[in-house]
Amino acid sequence: MSRTVVIRIGPAEQARRELRESLVAMLAGERVPRRREIWFPSLQHLASVLTERRLELLRLIHRRRPRSVAQLARLAKRGARAVEGDLRVLAEAGLVKVVATGTTKRPVAGYDRIRLAGNIPIARAAA
Repeated sequence: MSRTVVIRIGPAEQARRELRESLVAMLAGERVPRRREIWFPSLQHLASVLTERRLELLRLIHRRRPRSVAQLARLAKRGARAVEGDLRVLAEAGLVKVVATGTTKRPVAGYDRIRLAGNIPIARAAA
């Protein structure tokens, strides 16, 4: 089964408003579909998180299922510290998990597809 995360760009107020609307609907007994969304406050912030190198790590995690961060670093032909730093950024964004298994840490992709959604305003709203 495909696990898709939707990435949206918008102010934190918009994300909170949508969350609040979902909670009100749930409390009223309405069925609210489960949404896998990650919000970024700006296009610049999204670009700073989803760099080409980090996207490549996501692809390697999904395709090769490395058993450790060290193995992922070897697959990526990068240093372990650099890979650990990138995994930390991806984990903070909610795109991966790093699971402790004994003495090693195993990176796990939370999703197998990323979909971008939303609008990027190019004009300011009228006051």
